[in-house]
Amino acid sequence: MGRQVVDVFDMLSTVRAGGSSDVHLAPLTWTERDDITTLCGRDIRGPPTQSFRRCGCLRCAGSALGLGITAVRESPQVVVNLSRFLDSRMP
Repeated sequence: MGRQVVDVFDMLSTVRAGGSSDVHLAPLTWTERDDITTLCGRDIRGPPTQSFRRCGCLRCAGSALGLGITAVRESPQVVVNLSRFLDSRMP
């Protein structure tokens, strides 16, 4: 019996949201449904134009951590650790 393994950081994707210049997080399936919002509740406008590491939404990162998701894949080569991301933004 074969089992598929899904990395927890493949559950979310980075997106652009209405009314914000930040890069937000949304469920990976956001392109398949019209009623999905970002983790902080904003309407999704499409793929991001900037990197999450540079311009990520703090509320989305905190929400993901609260759900037990510790990282997000930003590209095939880059995985962002959300705890480190938040720590780097705190004074």
